[in-house]
Amino acid sequence: MPQRTLDEIRAVLLDKARRKLNPVVFVPPEILTEAMAPLTSTDRDAWAHAFLEAAIPYERQADAARAEARPEDELAALKIAYGLCWLGRYPAANSAGKRAAYARARANHRHLLHRLDPEAQRVEIPFSGRESEGRVIPAFLRRPPGSGTHALPTILTWGGIDTFKEERSVLVEPFLKAGFAVLAIDMPGTGESPVNGASDALRVWGAVFDWLDARDDVDHARVAVHGLSTGGYWATQVAHVYKNRIAAAINQGGCAHYAFDQSWIATMDQGEYALELPETLASAWGLSTREEWIAYAPSLSLLRSGVVDTPCAPMLLVNGVDDSIFPIDDMYLLLRQGQAKTARFYPGGHMGPGAQTIPLMIGWLKATLGIAG
Repeated sequence: MPQRTLDEIRAVLLDKARRKLNPVVFVPPEILTEAMAPLTSTDRDAWAHAFLEAAIPYERQADAARAEARPEDELAALKIAYGLCWLGRYPAANSAGKRAAYARARANHRHLLHRLDPEAQRVEIPFSGRESEGRVIPAFLRRPPGSGTHALPTILTWGGIDTFKEERSVLVEPFLKAGFAVLAIDMPGTGESPVNGASDALRVWGAVFDWLDARDDVDHARVAVHGLSTGGYWATQVAHVYKNRIAAAINQGGCAHYAFDQSWIATMDQGEYALELPETLASAWGLSTREEWIAYAPSLSLLRSGVVDTPCAPMLLVNGVDDSIFPIDDMYLLLRQGQAKTARFYPGGHMGPGAQTIPLMIGWLKATLGIAG
């Protein structure tokens, strides 16, 4: 299918901005329209430059508000500045300009950390990687206000190919209000993850679980995982491979088998994803082009690997039945194979967006972990 024109990409992103969907959660439609106006192509570095330029006035507003001790104004400006830098490196930090945009996003996020309530704490988890890999797993930890050092049920969360730990650390407020501590990490091949998807990536979760096990402020009997979008693919694997180290897993909008077929990949350019979906998936597995992704993707099938037929931790599957990023058939496959699972599918698109989705997941987690309320 033909790839979208620049005007079509603008329209898709504006629609997401109006509905506050990734990757335009923090940027109002009118600011997005202004930021995209200088674009004449989807050249990656030119794309990054346009959004970085648009972020400058809001970074200055945040600096001024910080100097004048106006924390609410600083937070509002920082969210917009961060959101524009997020768009600058969207959908993948796979060029010099987009890597620069991710660096600027992290700089804004460092200020944002201290304006969140409760604050997000950056932690570095030891990781015994190979010589070519990073030696730590950067993460952000948030705990409900007033929880002190009490051992809390803890959710380990990560996004997909375009939503990194920085975004997740901000967007977990409902889980904090429900009494969970939240640890946000990067999915393999994204953000600051020390590995990509093709390099025995499940070792990352083993290291994180070891780190959680050593903490006194974690209820070790109530550790859950939540993977969103492509991150749901990893949540499914973690639920099977590390079934004895977690109490529950949520796969929200993940892929499993049919999404890796060439026939499905051919439809991606006209779905709800704005641009470069095959290339961005390829990037997360250490590849570059859609041709490489088409050749490599079938090897990721959880049906062919047999993973889905092994025992797993209690799992909730959530998605929209009209998902055009990953086929709903992948969710039906997970229901047909292996152990019984819980599922909630909504009308609409990717990940089942809507006001009811997060409360549903929180309710399921509380019931599964034996938490009252």
